Amino acid sequence: MAVAQFGRPVRISFVFFSGPGVGSHTFNWDLLTENGTPVFKGRPQRTSPRDPDEAAMFIFEGNLVFADPGRFTIRFLVEDKPHYVSTFTVERPD
Repeated sequence: MAVAQFGRPVRISFVFFSGPGVGSHTFNWDLLTENGTPVFKGRPQRTSPRDPDEAAMFIFEGNLVFADPGRFTIRFLVEDKPHYVSTFTVERPD
């Protein structure tokens, strides 16, 4: 991802899809720097009870401030345990 002005808010979205499941779970997500320092931690939320055949979609959209280029890790947590983990790079545009 290219960021033109570091230190200013950047509009960013993350979308998580889950397969069929049952019951209700607490979910959350966080964003970490390469060395594990938290950049953002969402508020834990509880899903509504689901039918066994029903999939779910979770969306975060907001403004984040990246101070410098680097590698970041996003984690989607279910019951405070990582369920999905991915990394991405923030750099200056050419």
